[in-house]
Amino acid sequence: MIWFFLACESPQEQPQKPTEEIVEEALPSTEAPYLLDTEQQTQSIDLSILEVDLNTLFTQVFSLHPQTILDHYQNILTSADEGCPQWYINEDNTTYWYDYCYTDTGYTFDGYGTAPFEVDEVDAGGTVWSGLNLWGVGSIQAPDGTRITTNGWLTSRTGSHENGTLVHYVSITEGFSLSPSEIEWEEDTPALSIYAVHNPIGHRNIVLNGLFSMENSTILLEDLQMLHLGADECNLEPTGSISMFITEIGWLDLVLDVEDLWATATDACDGCGSVFRKGVYVGDICMDFSRLLDWTDNPWE
Repeated sequence: MIWFFLACESPQEQPQKPTEEIVEEALPSTEAPYLLDTEQQTQSIDLSILEVDLNTLFTQVFSLHPQTILDHYQNILTSADEGCPQWYINEDNTTYWYDYCYTDTGYTFDGYGTAPFEVDEVDAGGTVWSGLNLWGVGSIQAPDGTRITTNGWLTSRTGSHENGTLVHYVSITEGFSLSPSEIEWEEDTPALSIYAVHNPIGHRNIVLNGLFSMENSTILLEDLQMLHLGADECNLEPTGSISMFITEIGWLDLVLDVEDLWATATDACDGCGSVFRKGVYVGDICMDFSRLLDWTDNPWE
């Protein structure tokens, strides 16, 4: 399985995954404590709403690709007037704009941000990376109403290895938005990072981290991973961590049955898991994880 470890070598100087920094800042602000009082502990929890939120999430998670925002951002920048926005170069030789201005042709710039800059590097595992990065806090708008709000870091990268393995890596901090929306999240984007690995013989691997505001809950994914090698392994259930926050209840933890990424298909590999609150069993719910591996070259195809 050398291809897997080589291909998953992280690109140099990549942003931290959401579970370490991005998600920490984006976690829901609430006065509801994790340790609930006795009355709250006895509340009945409707697990069906969690099933709905989770299945919706896994259906639409690949609808968000930073490249969509990057393309619109680049188009607006190339249409800007000379002098609006004002451009600067920092000590790292990164070009960025910083301004609040209107162009004669109707473009608006407010805040600061880099021009999308190219990734061109080889990591320690021999994977050759290419793609675009963007950093900014502010907003830009075109005359046709297209508006982009930026709130940190965004990257879209593709890596290739000499053994033929391809790696796709995307990452975005919470709070980016594109209007009119071309993605499932019509308002602010979630904090999200995705690794997707594909080798020449069809093996696939996906790793998800992110924090998602859904209709009934906030869902935190940490190192959620699935692997497809053939017909024998468990491809109905991932490994990793899933937590869910409901304002009236607090945090709930979903414990999946499969703990080993390389596990073979057994009765435990059923897409279902047990929900716990403060370590106390609440009930079981089932999810359809099939979309996470339902792709050939990349999850966004």
